[in-house]
Amino acid sequence: MRLSFASTASTLAAALLLSGPAPAQASLAKSSDLKTLYEALADITRAPSEKHLAQGQQLVGLSSDPAQPGVQWSVQQAQQVVLQSGDLNAPSYKLVTNGEKTAGSSAASPAAASPASTSSSGSSNSNPGITNADSALSSSSFSPVNPPSFPLAVRSPYLNAWLPSGSNRASTPPNTVGDGGYLAGQWPAFWTSSYGADGEFRLGWTGYIRIDNVTYEWMGNGFGTLVRAGQAAKQLSAQYTATRTIFAFEADKVRFNVTFLTPITPNDYLRQSLPLSYLHVELDTTTIKGRSIQLYTDIDERWVTGHDYDYEDFPYDQQYYEKNDTSVFFVTRKHPEVYTEFRQRAEWGNATYAARNHTGLYSRNNNNIVTHTEFIDTGKLSFDHGPVLGPDNSFAFAVDFDAKHADKDALFVVGHMRTPYVNYIRAKNPGTNSTKSYQEDRYGYWQSEFGDKLEDAVAFFMNDFENALETAKAFDKQVADDSRAAVGGGAVGDKYAAITQLSVRQAFATFEITISRDSKGRYNTSDTLLFLKEISSNGDMSTVDVIFPLFPLLSYANPNLLRDLMKPLFEYTESGLYPNKWCVHDLGVYPNAFGHNDGNDEPMQVEESGNMIWMTLHWAQLVGKSKALPFLEEHYKIMKQWTEYLVADSLIPAEQLSTDDFAGTLANQTDLAIKGITGIAAMSRIAEMLGHSKDAKSYANISTTYIKQWQTLAISHDASHTKLAYQTDASWGTLYNLLADRMLDLSLVPEAVYKIQDAWYPRVQEKYGVPLDSRHKWTKTDWEMFAAAASDDPATHKLFIELLYKFIEDGKTDAPFTDLMESTTGDFPKQPEDPLIHFLARPVVGGHFSFLAKSKADKANGVASGAYKYGNDNDVISNKTSATSEAAGKQAAFQAPMHVGTPDERRKKSNSLSSGSQRAFQIPA
Repeated sequence: MRLSFASTASTLAAALLLSGPAPAQASLAKSSDLKTLYEALADITRAPSEKHLAQGQQLVGLSSDPAQPGVQWSVQQAQQVVLQSGDLNAPSYKLVTNGEKTAGSSAASPAAASPASTSSSGSSNSNPGITNADSALSSSSFSPVNPPSFPLAVRSPYLNAWLPSGSNRASTPPNTVGDGGYLAGQWPAFWTSSYGADGEFRLGWTGYIRIDNVTYEWMGNGFGTLVRAGQAAKQLSAQYTATRTIFAFEADKVRFNVTFLTPITPNDYLRQSLPLSYLHVELDTTTIKGRSIQLYTDIDERWVTGHDYDYEDFPYDQQYYEKNDTSVFFVTRKHPEVYTEFRQRAEWGNATYAARNHTGLYSRNNNNIVTHTEFIDTGKLSFDHGPVLGPDNSFAFAVDFDAKHADKDALFVVGHMRTPYVNYIRAKNPGTNSTKSYQEDRYGYWQSEFGDKLEDAVAFFMNDFENALETAKAFDKQVADDSRAAVGGGAVGDKYAAITQLSVRQAFATFEITISRDSKGRYNTSDTLLFLKEISSNGDMSTVDVIFPLFPLLSYANPNLLRDLMKPLFEYTESGLYPNKWCVHDLGVYPNAFGHNDGNDEPMQVEESGNMIWMTLHWAQLVGKSKALPFLEEHYKIMKQWTEYLVADSLIPAEQLSTDDFAGTLANQTDLAIKGITGIAAMSRIAEMLGHSKDAKSYANISTTYIKQWQTLAISHDASHTKLAYQTDASWGTLYNLLADRMLDLSLVPEAVYKIQDAWYPRVQEKYGVPLDSRHKWTKTDWEMFAAAASDDPATHKLFIELLYKFIEDGKTDAPFTDLMESTTGDFPKQPEDPLIHFLARPVVGGHFSFLAKSKADKANGVASGAYKYGNDNDVISNKTSATSEAAGKQAAFQAPMHVGTPDERRKKSNSLSSGSQRAFQIPA
């Protein structure tokens, strides 16, 4: 039987596992106190009559459950800060995050090695089951770089197979999963790698080639674990593009290529929605004359269930079909649990493995040792498709290339197909005060063509390969060429292309295209909605501040993907079910969009409201006014509601969470204020498009007034940098939300602010990145690219791109592209530098396309290269450097407008404000 692998305790598991609908917990560790904390944070900016908690509610002492995984936190005493108007800015308590802790284990000890400890990326595989590892798995070339993990079949949240490559064995805890980028000698891994789910993360996926009666392994880890030790095919090279990962091998002078292709078709929803991926093996015909050659490949049951060692309680079976030149296995749990995840795997649906019909094709399902041994001994498989009778299976194909007229390539398809996909909350009486709702089943878009005939969908995908390959090559070239051009070409362009190409499949695999069915069971493509899984950090569904960093890739590939991803968020907040005045944080926990009818979602009031308005204007600018108007008009009312909230809370943001919730709450966040202020300005542009001239003028005036005041609050006394928070002059942060002004062509922020940031980032850079802010040494790769793209300075572009490229190149991590890493070590955040946190395989790597989205926006907005018009009419900085002594006296107090009256009254008040009419905001010593 299959030998068991040591299970690795997860750092995130419990927060991600679903036993049914439950409130989203974000990246903060679970606790019965978390709901109370969320209510308290939201109450800070609620009107007295709308607060959820009773006055005097005890909050200090609330904390996470130390036995639960996730970012540990506690609520501690803090100094209360109140504006002269009486508005609460910072309460008498503070959320303090303590990093991440693995369930049932102690916190990680300080690192034993130096921060610069080396990785083993690209080193020889020492697997004792490979008898020739020193020669076969030691000298591969890598292009464009050897990344921390290679995408193999990365198509959806549940079809997500990778080859870990990087490692950092000297760190504490060590990263040990990657073996240097070699396909043979290790099993492919689910996206979790060894971090995201308790138990086994490996996926059984094997490849052998038999040459003149000698078998060589080219994928997986069968030798030495399932069967006797043996030789590996020598890996010559490994290359990745936006859609393909290609390995070249040689075994006994026979050369062959193995290509993993996941098509990306942004403008073709049918093809893009198919949850399938290709494996293509091609023999080099110049090297096979006079040779006897057979091929073997299989998958196991881990592709269909997370209960991989518990067949007795969670049995599964298979069905085998032959149709339209396609032979296919469907592996399904006997008692599927619809809308349930276990170890991040979908516990309903079908694992799919198929082969294109081929002269000399064999297929068999049986115990894995039986099938492997039969192929090694005979080069063939018995035609055996009986019921599954126990665990440790192979669903296998073999191809005899010696057969007469046999093609010299073989094509396979792997997938995970389920129906339905997700469920989605709908209001029974939308737009009213009724709280009655129901959960609507949603289906994969591909079912509009194939219905429940999964075998037809697989056959279509199989027979579409040549078209898919041609399309993929064109898309690969487009991404690479556009990436280079967006940053001026040269070496920097090559490095940026390496970053963007590695990000594409990961990002596209995090969202799914769904449709509904009408009362007669007909699939309705006019009701197309996209839903996103916040992979890794919490599993939330359609999280706004995760869609936000994804959007640059979507707007580059097809802006309507962004529109259709925002649609359900608009629908839900407009339905009357969501009670808050700001935008909802998320729709539930994937795959259950149950909403937050109690208003107790994770409160990111300014963050999510600003994000939605920014993304909506960006989409409208890209598609053009005539196409955008109906959508903008439909959702104008809710966006105006959010904008009024931004008017009230953007210039002086009260204590709250931003998208970087793992860092805790903070009042007066400089970058969050920019998001809110540019959100108001963006709403002015939307109102202008729709002919709402009064609103357009009002919001333009407010944003202009606010940006002038923001400069007096946000810039350090010596005008060297923007602060992280207004009250702390020495603090600083990455001003990534500045991209809104530049990308949306708002001409709001003066050039002096951009130049301050351009000069500051090199002063605080570390080996692998510019830290997110002055509190920690960690950095966020998506925000680095946002900050870089906000600038028009090539030196700033070069700085951020080269740092991120070095992180990929050095390969210290052993999981899919992480967006949160230690800027000093190139590893996951770890003690002693920072708390231990693992973010991997997340959608946010779409933010790496910020340069491309900016280029596309500039074209749509008529902004020529180097001709952007900054908001220099709003400049209050230029004379600041000559008055540093006066500014230094403001470190303990700064100016802010009075927050009084209704939102309309506040807006009118803001229109007439000048620096002389502000009121002091006292910051406690």
